[in-house]
Amino acid sequence: MTTPPDARSRLIEIVRERSYRYGTEITLASGRRSLFYFNMKPTMLHPDGARLIATLILDRLAADGVDADLIGGLEMGAVPLAAAVTAVSSMEGRPIGAFFVRKQAKEHGTKSLVEGLAAGETMAGKRVVIVEDVTTTGGSAIKAGIA
Repeated sequence: MTTPPDARSRLIEIVRERSYRYGTEITLASGRRSLFYFNMKPTMLHPDGARLIATLILDRLAADGVDADLIGGLEMGAVPLAAAVTAVSSMEGRPIGAFFVRKQAKEHGTKSLVEGLAAGETMAGKRVVIVEDVTTTGGSAIKAGIA
């Protein structure tokens, strides 16, 4: 599947309409304060937004020669991104599995910190891409990458 030439422009429109806020001071996860903020969840959970983000991520990975086995990151922000990328990757014939890292292991069930892997499957030796919906200092991506 080829990315439509207007994909980036259309995604920018969706982000501007659904995710960009300016003017009201907000405290970021890092503790810093900002007058502008991108809350990407409304874009990531929009049908066209999810598809376009996933397609553009896959195109960027291909352009950079990244041959990933898995894509994911820290809950909750990485979940819609990873799910969209894994779905589109299958449709495009270049499948990449998805996972997410819990902030804290569940106290019941499998008690897993990393979700999305089959029983007995590990991330050892896998080529992994880390994504997240909001980045200020990169702390969540670093935490997900060492889990």
